[in-house]
Parts: sequence; structure tokens; C-alpha cells
Amino acid sequence: SSAASDVYKRQKKGLLYAGTETGLYISFDDGKNWQPFQLNLPVVPVTDLLVKKNDLVVATQGRSFWILDDLTPLYQLSGKVASAETHLFDPRDTHRLPGGGRWGGPSPTSGANPPNGVMTFYTLSEELGEDGKFTLEYLESDGDVIKTFTNKKDEKSSDPTAKTKKGMNRFVWNMRYPDAKKVPGAVMWGGTHIGPKAVPGEYQVRMTVNGKSQTQSFLILKDPRIATTQADFQAQFDLLMEIRDRTSEINQKVITIRSIKSQVKTLADLMEKSGYENENIVTAGKDLSKKLSAIEEELIQVKSKSRQDPLN
Repeated sequence: SSAASDVYKRQKKGLLYAGTETGLYISFDDGKNWQPFQLNLPVVPVTDLLVKKNDLVVATQGRSFWILDDLTPLYQLSGKVASAETHLFDPRDTHRLPGGGRWGGPSPTSGANPPNGVMTFYTLSEELGEDGKFTLEYLESDGDVIKTFTNKKDEKSSDPTAKTKKGMNRFVWNMRYPDAKKVPGAVMWGGTHIGPKAVPGEYQVRMTVNGKSQTQSFLILKDPRIATTQADFQAQFDLLMEIRDRTSEINQKVITIRSIKSQVKTLADLMEKSGYENENIVTAGKDLSKKLSAIEEELIQVKSKSRQDPLN
């Protein structure tokens, strides 16, 4: 059950944290052995520690406070996991919250909030090179794939790339379904093509490294501050998916129209260069392009060339 899962994720026998004058330490055996647990925390006196909902809050003297966002990989760590060639950790349950960014980037004088999404941790015994095949797939509870991410950078996509360095890696899924199809070069102002967020419920993540797969389940939880029902979440999601699919359909028609017009122009140019000009073909091409342009201009604002144009 989800309740049992939550208890499992919050407890690990023998796990201790210690704050000292020279930094933070961790023990996995009730204090018999200790090792540094500094991560990106500056070396500074630690005056207090608190575990709060799977996060470790560290009070320091002179450096404000510091939070380790997710302790669940430590709860699941074992000798078997540490020696495995690859391991996908069970993601902690994630609240579905609004936001996730701000104009102008993060503030230089404020601390960073935890990522707004499903934090997925995995380990690799060796760095995966360019030839290595790696995918992270996020799935619905029945196994249908929502979205797939890889370790290969795709210049045509705005999706993040999964890291595959030696040791611990983290990837954050923003809980969104695939975006609507875009028209290359189209100017957007006051809107985006971004896909809708998943409704609260049970999901899966599947990691595949060179053909070998591991799968873990996790929950997306509703924002506890709101009274939205599951039926309302589902109705909103269904509407947004319908809008996304209709937007993709319209944009694909624009792309097709522009491709046909380009082919017609290419044919006319080739005929002119070769000295073979057929007035019937040229006239028919111009008439076709004119009719297609009339449709295109009903679907998209063709005169927008910069982000100031729609505003004006």
C-alpha cells in the first residue's frame, strides 16, 4: 500500500547524521563507522539537524541553513545496491505543485527550492560513453509510455538530457506529457506548446542501460492545500490533451502547406533554369500556392517575425 511504502521510505535502521565544528558526517551502522557527508555544503560548524519529511535540514553557524532535498536513496542503500553495475532507486512520492521557474532565472541572494518534479536517482558503476544506450521512460500505471528521455543531446528538442556519469545521477521529470507539435520558426507570445501535467495517481519509471531494464513505481500526490477532486483533475487533463492534440493537428497542416508551397517553387525555379517553361504548370502552381496561403493565414499569423510583432 502507499502508506506502507511511505513508512519504508522514511526509515532505515542504523542510519545516523552528525554535525560537528568541521562539517557533516553520516553513519550506516548506528555510529560504529562514520564518513564525511559534505556534498556541496561548505565546511562550517553545524549547530542543529532535523529530518523533515525525507529531507535533512542543517543549521550552521555563519552560512545560514542548508537542506538535502531527498534522503530516500540513503534509506534504500545497501551493499548489494552499492556493488551493482546499475541501480534505479525507488522515487519518493511527489506532490503535484504549480510553478517551477521564475523570470530572469534564480535569485543570486536566495536559496534554491527543490526541483518541482519527480526526482529520479540511479547509479552506474562506470560512466556510459557515447556508444552506450540509456533511456529513462515514465509510464502510466498500465505500462503506457508517457515520455522517454535519453543521454543523447538533441538540438531540436527542449527536453533535458539524462546524465550518465559514474556513481550517483539524478534526473527530474516535470510530470508533463509531450508538448504539442510546433511550427519551426513560429513566434509565440503569451503562450506555449507545453504538455499538460499528469493527474495525481500511480506511475512508473523504467531505466534501460544497454538493453537491461529496471522499473520502479511511485505516486504523484495532489497539492494538500487545494480541494480539487480526482474527477476534476481528470476532466482538466482530458480537456488539455484534446487542446494539445488539436494544436498539433493544426500546426502539422501548416507544416504540410509550407512544404507543398516550397516544392511548387522549387519546380518552377528548376524549369526556369533549365529553359523548359510550361505556362500551364507555372500558372497552376501559382494558383495552388495562393489557395494554400489563404488557408495558412487562417491557421497562423504569418506576418509575425519577432516577439514584438504579436504585441504590436
